[in-house]
Amino acid sequence: MKRNIFLLALIVIFLSMIEPSKAQVDKFKERVIATIPDSYLTVTFAYVAPDGETYVYAGQKNDGIAVTYNGKEIATGLNSGLYLYPPEKSKNILLEGSWGAEKYVLIFNDQVFKTQANRAGMYLESVSQSPREPHIAYLAKENNKQNFYVDGQLIVTNAQYLGSSMRSNREVQITDEGLWAVTASRDKKDFILTANREFGPFEHVGQPVFSPDGKHLAFFAKDEKGSYIMLDGEVKYQVGDFYYRSGDITFNPDGSSMCFRTNKNGAYYYTVDGKNEFPAKNVKFFPKWVAGKFLYGVETDDNKVNIVYGDKTFECEKLDELSEPIVSKDGNVIAYSGNLSGITFTPNGEQKQVFEGYIVLNGVKEKALSCVKKFVLSDIGKIAAYVAEYRQINQNQIFSQQVVVINKQPGKVYKKIEHLSCSNDGKNIAYVGLDNDKAYFVLGVQESEPYDRVFPPIFSDDGTKVAYAAQKGHQLLWKVIENKKVIK
Repeated sequence: MKRNIFLLALIVIFLSMIEPSKAQVDKFKERVIATIPDSYLTVTFAYVAPDGETYVYAGQKNDGIAVTYNGKEIATGLNSGLYLYPPEKSKNILLEGSWGAEKYVLIFNDQVFKTQANRAGMYLESVSQSPREPHIAYLAKENNKQNFYVDGQLIVTNAQYLGSSMRSNREVQITDEGLWAVTASRDKKDFILTANREFGPFEHVGQPVFSPDGKHLAFFAKDEKGSYIMLDGEVKYQVGDFYYRSGDITFNPDGSSMCFRTNKNGAYYYTVDGKNEFPAKNVKFFPKWVAGKFLYGVETDDNKVNIVYGDKTFECEKLDELSEPIVSKDGNVIAYSGNLSGITFTPNGEQKQVFEGYIVLNGVKEKALSCVKKFVLSDIGKIAAYVAEYRQINQNQIFSQQVVVINKQPGKVYKKIEHLSCSNDGKNIAYVGLDNDKAYFVLGVQESEPYDRVFPPIFSDDGTKVAYAAQKGHQLLWKVIENKKVIK
């Protein structure tokens, strides 16, 4: 008997260990995610997260717009459509809309925060959400006071207290652990406020940022002696003249290294840990940590654009509409796209429309079918596919259509292409084509039936399965395509 009980316990432990694998399998099983009630006369907004589990939708009811999150109706009587904050910045769902007399409402997962901030005056500022855990912080000007909220709770209220004199666009930060920082001003001096400490006073402060692990807080500060990068309340680097365009502090994942922009004698530079300064007249691409190195793009004094990746520098081609650079997973390939677009004149004085697109890999330029809107790389750094845009100028207006090009072969032309993605090996390409108010999911050259909305797809690790969410009428569907053969 005891032996049987022991074996049963082992089985239970084993099953608990394989539960994550089961969840992975479920991602590639078709199902109806949700059926939207008929009381929603029209569906004005819908979004399904890439996990296929988390969803939100909104629709017009008799008493206004209502919102449902994961099957629970969380808001009613709203009076405007909803705006989705970019989901790639967080695993949470953050929506913005209005209620009452055009006042802001924030919907954060299943929480609804009705503010007194008026939309007409744009009085909701510096909204920050944590990357993974459900925490949110924001400033709202309400009844002539600028208030600071964390997870819907009023933390500080004072008409003159919040918002530094620098007025940067990054005045609020919050971490997965719920740690927060906000710039503040009092008696003509600036401070950084946190939950358990106040840093200051300074003449100016700006752009507080936590390290990804939440263990360190950095910010810019200036006093009568100079300008500094402050780390955990102590001077880390002296950075010369202070100006609002200084900043852009970016940590590496463990918080041991920082990339930031500084100003010396009116000239701007990017530097990593105060070393190897690189001229940066203007910022083209803000710093980020990619494949073990810092990546950023700058415009120099001679109006050239340079991409800096670790100790490598690439001078960009003289192209318009430069895309943010993409780095392959192994860090060996750096790619970007750019276009030549507009009207030129022939030697005879005749007007000529020029629409050319290029993709540049490690400095080698490759001409595209037409202007490039987006491209994706495989894990080994090869161009898997790109979106080309056909353009035509008529009476000073640009009319456009888009097409996905795979292996130099264009597919079907749509009004717009969204969610271009590829499997890890780059051999399976998926995207969403929009045309005539309908959305189509396309895998390779295989087009789905028309939907009202289609959301970003996910691939299985081996690239033979792809799943995506779609809205069709009053249903949210989870669709799966299985292809044992690679789609060319």
